[in-house]
Amino acid sequence: MSTRHERRTPPELVALTPGTLSRTAEFATLERALGRACDAGLRGLVVREPRLEDGPYAELFGRLTRIARDADGWIAVHDRVHLASALEADGVHLAGSSLAPASARELVGDGVALGFSSHAGDAPSRWEGADWLFHSPIRATASKPDDPPLGFDALARFCASTPLPVYALGGMQPGDLARARDHGARGVAVLSGVLGADEPAEAVRRYLAP
Repeated sequence: MSTRHERRTPPELVALTPGTLSRTAEFATLERALGRACDAGLRGLVVREPRLEDGPYAELFGRLTRIARDADGWIAVHDRVHLASALEADGVHLAGSSLAPASARELVGDGVALGFSSHAGDAPSRWEGADWLFHSPIRATASKPDDPPLGFDALARFCASTPLPVYALGGMQPGDLARARDHGARGVAVLSGVLGADEPAEAVRRYLAP
């Protein structure tokens, strides 16, 4: 069990990896994108690659960790609770269909932060024991076209309903970080807008612009 450090929650801008990688030959492109993004100020990363088996996933996570930590960044596994401590992850982000945070805590110990994906209508008991929440979808998103967007007013109501730090997820655009914070969120989580951008460094600068 990890007791490496006090639990750290994510910074205000968190990038998610694309979730489409299936072979190690694709890793270098993602490494280059992350390096450029970190040079421009990205400090938060969730490695979400469901197509990879544990071995290649661990290799990718190690390679991305070296880049993130060189920038004093924060990095989390997505769902793979069983790998978190071995990979020295700062956190685990749990999908709504994954383990409950309380169950995950028994596996990772006290040194790893736990996040949870919340949606409209979820009971607060679902994320009991979590350290932060991703709340979605705030805007319409191509990854979940059947889910109606919640909008920023609903985000504000949700943030007011929980003491946990909330990150807006779903179609987040440059300018939405400031807007989300104005509505009570700590920050935003971005899937394609940073690491999938043609110019990741410029994308990060636009998200972080006041």
